[in-house]
Amino acid sequence: MRLSEDPEAFQNELLAQRSKTFDNLAYGVALVLVPVSALVIYFAILDGWHLYTTVQLCSFVLIWVLTLNKRLVPSRPRVSIAAIFLFATALGEVLRVGLLSATFPMLAVLPILGTVIGGVRLGVFGIALTAAALTGIGWFHFNQQTVPFGVLPEIHFSEVEWAIRIGNLAVASTIGVFVVGALYRFHQSANDTLHRRNTDLMKSKNRLEQSARLAGLGYAITDLNAGHVYECDEAYAEMHGLTAAEFTALDIDSNIIGEIIHEEDRALAMDVKRRLSNGESVVSEMRHSFPNGQVRFIRKIFAPLDPADPTEGKFEVVSQDVTDGRRMQQQLAHTQKMDAIGQMTGGMAHDFNNLLAVIMGNLELLREEATSEREREMIDAGLGATERGANLTKSMLSFARRAELQTEVVKLNDLVREAKNWIGRTLPANIKVETSLLGGLWDVEVDPGATENALLNLILNARDAMPDGGRLTLETANIRIDDEYIEDREEDIEPGRYVMLAVSDTGHGIPDDVMENIYEPFFSTKAAGSGSGMGLSMVQGFVKQSGGAIHVYSEPDVGTTIKLYFQAVTGQADKPALQMGTRPGAPEAGRSILVVEDDAEVLAVLDAGLKKAGYAVTSAATGDEAFEIFAGDPAFDALLTDIVMPGTLRGTELARSMRAINPDLPVVFMSGYAREATVHGNGLHPGDIRLMKPVRMSELIRALETALGSSEV
Repeated sequence: MRLSEDPEAFQNELLAQRSKTFDNLAYGVALVLVPVSALVIYFAILDGWHLYTTVQLCSFVLIWVLTLNKRLVPSRPRVSIAAIFLFATALGEVLRVGLLSATFPMLAVLPILGTVIGGVRLGVFGIALTAAALTGIGWFHFNQQTVPFGVLPEIHFSEVEWAIRIGNLAVASTIGVFVVGALYRFHQSANDTLHRRNTDLMKSKNRLEQSARLAGLGYAITDLNAGHVYECDEAYAEMHGLTAAEFTALDIDSNIIGEIIHEEDRALAMDVKRRLSNGESVVSEMRHSFPNGQVRFIRKIFAPLDPADPTEGKFEVVSQDVTDGRRMQQQLAHTQKMDAIGQMTGGMAHDFNNLLAVIMGNLELLREEATSEREREMIDAGLGATERGANLTKSMLSFARRAELQTEVVKLNDLVREAKNWIGRTLPANIKVETSLLGGLWDVEVDPGATENALLNLILNARDAMPDGGRLTLETANIRIDDEYIEDREEDIEPGRYVMLAVSDTGHGIPDDVMENIYEPFFSTKAAGSGSGMGLSMVQGFVKQSGGAIHVYSEPDVGTTIKLYFQAVTGQADKPALQMGTRPGAPEAGRSILVVEDDAEVLAVLDAGLKKAGYAVTSAATGDEAFEIFAGDPAFDALLTDIVMPGTLRGTELARSMRAINPDLPVVFMSGYAREATVHGNGLHPGDIRLMKPVRMSELIRALETALGSSEV
């Protein structure tokens, strides 16, 4: 619907036409008043000037002024006042002069005028009133009654003739009333139809406007030949940060394309203009710069105003701000990317950790047989590289939020104080360390090791951002996060109490073009070999997996602040972390261990290492095979098993099945994937130990001894 097709304007136009009709009628009555008043006054003067003549003259002048002056009285009341006055004047003249009065024929016209003003009922009432008045006047005449203005004139009609004249007058008035009434009803019916259609049009307009508001649509008409938008609604202008009057005053080339359109999209805008000049319909989506510096994405649909002549240069434009939709698409894409990376990382970590387990186990076996210091150094270098590979895998799992977290109630102030003790040995002397720790800080439930690692990453990043020195600040605070805060920052966290841990530096800051990529895995602005690019991505993954949020505030050449938000503990009862105890000394010889591992190379390393440590080892490649062995001889001291294996019995099901035979059987789980290692619950014992591959043989033996020791308590 075009803006010119406005139902409200149409309604006003209809009312204006009605008012104009009554104005014309009022002017017509005024024209009739002039000769009537002149004639009446003339005959009155002939009879002699007296008070009645003066009253008549003043009344005529007053009614004539009211009839012509629309400022004093609205059009319809003016006509009504004039009609009543004419009716009274005509009756008065008939009373004074008789049926020979010049105003007598007016009595037939006045009911018709009443019909125009108020319909047929008012016209019929006028006929009845006229007949009654004339009958009364006849009674005065035939009975020679006294009247205020003197003696009544001599009657030249008989009573029958008087009645016939009244009857003729009534018939003429009746015909006129019903003819005009029919026209009046037709006019009223047409008005009612127009009113209904106008009402329907108004409802449609309101529905369209409401739909446009809900959809966030704006409307405009642009003229390429004139070089400006000559019509737009307020919604369209507001999408550009302006009013409708301000926007329609802009030039398309110099103001809209040259200033409002984002500089990187101006070439696209010129191409859109070229296509419009060719008469094409175009759909575009470009960035627009607001006067306050904000940048918004606006989609516009251009269509020729006249489809029959698309090259005339005039186009209808429907616009919609799609910034929020674009942001949601980006968030969805990021979520999908995270899920894809998580799936890929999980699968890769499982296989890669198995490979590292084989390498680490064989290197450890070789080290025990090495005869020279040089050989041991080379083997230690290989073991160190294997551990770095395992740490990299853990970092990737942390980024993908699939790391194994051992949470416990932690006081972040204590963790920061402990960190400050070793920060001094890590940072150069030209970096000053300050702390701002809130007293009465709420407790949080996190993995302390992962939290320390995240803090270390942030501190090292801050150090690298201040090569010439500066100030490093560690801060804690209690924060209450509400729904509005979450919505404004588009966080996926629960409202409630949070503890903030902030690391601030006075370094070179993060440029805007880099800020978008800071959480990308393996993205780094450092020199080659100076970092893996997993620092911030790992921190973000850890914080998100812990149910918190991370915010980065940075200004080039001023510094950067990174804030971590952890959900506060609602109750103050501590949840102790799972501990792996240690047993001093060598393992007790002759202990029988049932080892289950589907990877043959890993199984060979475990078998060789545990036998060398003095254990009696029985190996199985699947859970089903292991259960058959155990069912035949349940005298094993412990079970060491992988979690994901072929067959019907996985690691957890195998442990439950064996404990149906021996409820006190110690179990140590191993896995190359963090989620597989998280097997607490499911009816298993809380003391079961879970290890992530690759694991050094010494740690494996310590875990077995811990499990065996716990079973003896």
